[in-house]
Amino acid sequence: WSNGVSARKFRPLNETRVVLTTGRPGDNYGAIALDASASIVYVTKSGQLFSYSLDRVPGVLLHYAGGSSLALEGPKNVVAIGFIYFFIVGPSHVPAAAGNIFIADYSYHVISMINATSGDVTTVAGNATGHGMKNAAAPLSAQFGYLGGITFDLDGNMLICDWSNNKLRRF
Repeated sequence: WSNGVSARKFRPLNETRVVLTTGRPGDNYGAIALDASASIVYVTKSGQLFSYSLDRVPGVLLHYAGGSSLALEGPKNVVAIGFIYFFIVGPSHVPAAAGNIFIADYSYHVISMINATSGDVTTVAGNATGHGMKNAAAPLSAQFGYLGGITFDLDGNMLICDWSNNKLRRF
């Protein structure tokens, strides 16, 4: 999906077309996810989270989350979000997660959730005291290294790829 300057949509028979572009080298796209309706794409670009409607022509990238505050919790347009290596839109089979966006924050070593209704960001796993390896019964007491992917299993457990600790963790 990314060549550093534009995102491409793949169609049957290997046809591709550019659906959005920054036009500026250095504004690199990173992680990407679809909402449940498959009409909104969320992408990371230069450490911020943006949304893009696949139904809109021409494509306009809208700022979705990330700000200049040092706070890790609060309104999505104000909070600090570090390097977003991976994020996921909560699946419908997990009612408490459905539609919310979960971010594996590579810089702060936490999993943050953007509430789809209120837009507030909360930390749901890990703590920002530094990276390391600490298992804990309470997700907020756990400590992670540099985070990779996130997903949910069929029982609603969150699975987290703790990249620098070489662990797959479950909460």
